[in-house]
Amino acid sequence: MTLREMFQVINVSASGLPNIGDENSKMQVYAKVLVGKRKKMKTETDEDNETNPAWNCDMSFKLKESEVKQEGAMLVIKLYCKRPRFEEDRYMGEVQKSLCELFNEAAEKYKRRGICGLPLKMAGSETSTGMLRFSYRFNSVKKRVWWKKIFYVSLGFIFVLNT
Repeated sequence: MTLREMFQVINVSASGLPNIGDENSKMQVYAKVLVGKRKKMKTETDEDNETNPAWNCDMSFKLKESEVKQEGAMLVIKLYCKRPRFEEDRYMGEVQKSLCELFNEAAEKYKRRGICGLPLKMAGSETSTGMLRFSYRFNSVKKRVWWKKIFYVSLGFIFVLNT
């Protein structure tokens, strides 16, 4: 059996963001969550909280055990402000944290669960403005092998039973 980790980002919220919305409309913010280099998901747009958006989300990522323990594997959460229809959404900033660090912190303290708060690195600025918080957890998942060593012979055919 191959050991895998299920990494879940459960709640994401930000506070103290600068208001970069248009004068005539509310600021609508969403987050893109990237795990490693290939796995990414997006939250719904928070249309109500403007500079303090929050998302009650459950994003699950299946990772190999080696991906979790690899030093360069990162969790990246990027914030965007939704723009009018034909304009590109505006990048606001991001946070980054090593998956290995998250795993080690969660394993030591909270039975493979954790809460993390990081200063948000804003686009085009050396200083951080605002804070991004998220909760997460790791669950071990055993990958089932599709075949078992049980064979059934009937009418000259061999059937492989999956138990």
